[in-house]
Formats: sequence, C-alpha cells, structure tokens
Amino acid sequence: MRWPRKAAILIKKVYHVIESVMLMKPYKNHKQLLRLYLEKCKHFGNDQGVGLACEALARSYESLGDLENAIAHLEQYVEVTGKDGMQSQLARACSAIGQMCNSLGDYERAVEYFSRCYKLCTQLDDKESLHSSRVQCGIARGHHFTDHFSQSISGSLVAGIQGLVAWKDIREDPSTAVTGDTDEDNS
Repeated sequence: MRWPRKAAILIKKVYHVIESVMLMKPYKNHKQLLRLYLEKCKHFGNDQGVGLACEALARSYESLGDLENAIAHLEQYVEVTGKDGMQSQLARACSAIGQMCNSLGDYERAVEYFSRCYKLCTQLDDKESLHSSRVQCGIARGHHFTDHFSQSISGSLVAGIQGLVAWKDIREDPSTAVTGDTDEDNS
C-alpha cells in the first residue's frame, strides 16, 4: 500500500520538474513528457496529478494557438476536479475554458463556464476571483447578445430600437425577447 503513495509524491515532483522546464523552453517540446505524466497519474489514481497534467497540457496547446485541444484538456481537468471536490481548481479551470471559448467566439459556452466559475467563487468566498468572473461573464454575455442586437437594429431601425428597449425592461434571452418585428413588417 505504501508504493502508490510514494509514487504519487514522486509523480508530483516530476510534474514540478516538467513545469520548470516548460518555463525555460517553448511548450511544444514538452507534450510528450506531460502525456506520460498524465498516463502515470491515471494509472496510480492520482486525481490531483491528472488535473495538473491536464492543466499543463492545456497551457501547452494554448501557447501553440490550438484552443480546441486546450479546451478538451481543461474539460478533463473540470471532470477530475468536479468529482474530487477541488473547488478552487475547478473554478480556475472553468475560468480558463470561458476565456478560450470567448476567444473562439463561442460566447454561449463562455457564459456557461464563467457562470459556473462565479458560483464556485461565491461558495469559496474568493472575492478577487469573484469580481473577475463577474466581469468576464458580463463581457461574454455582451458578446453573445451582440449578433441578436445587430440584427434587430439592421432590419428596421425604429422597430429594432423598440425591441431593444423592451428587452432592457424584461432582460430576457434575446432569442425570446420582443424583437420589434410585427406581422406587417414581415409581409
């Protein structure tokens, strides 16, 4: 029984060595080491190590501009931290996914992850992260609604502005809010 505990400690030390090396050279050279680290952590059931490996791989892919693979690894990180109760790491992962989704223009998904991060930060009483996640969520929501608002205004200026004013009063999702279109406008 002692071997897995010693192995977990060794694996964590190996991760710190890999992380130090990653800081000195470009990330693309370290994916193989990180994948091996991930594999060993999974083998020994070291969820914290799996999370660290997924986060490091995500940073690696992000540095290369491969946000899809970065998000995939962060989603693995979310899965591991979500089941293990590592709330602050889960909040960090949700925030990172939200930022990447924002960069990709997937604003609905960004709002989902930023909202989750906000709820976690509220539970953790992490005021600094709470304020940051609130702002990020608001920005993602603004981007998400931009297309709808642009379409509302471009059709019929008066009707579009009336629809936006109606939305402001009720604050519904723009897809269900009054758009200002009438049957007369569509004929």
